[in-house]
Amino acid sequence: MNIFRFKSVAILLMTIAVFTTAKAGTLYVASGGAGTGTSWSDPLGDIQSAVDTAVTDDTTLLAGGTYAVSNPITIGKTDGRAVVTDNGD
Repeated sequence: MNIFRFKSVAILLMTIAVFTTAKAGTLYVASGGAGTGTSWSDPLGDIQSAVDTAVTDDTTLLAGGTYAVSNPITIGKTDGRAVVTDNGD
């Protein structure tokens, strides 16, 4: 019975670890959007929201349009990858 309980607890902990680990994904931004950024049908409305939401290795896709920015944003390259830096406070 103890080995069964140990295996059950181990499986539960591994499952929790898998589902709570942040995974890189894609954020969608369209001028005037008001969504969560999870798809083109639910885009974020501004670049700053994408910068604030992004985690390591995320990709941010911008729809064509004009975007107002309140803080400078620097887009550069590091190790062959595009990097966005929020130069705000």
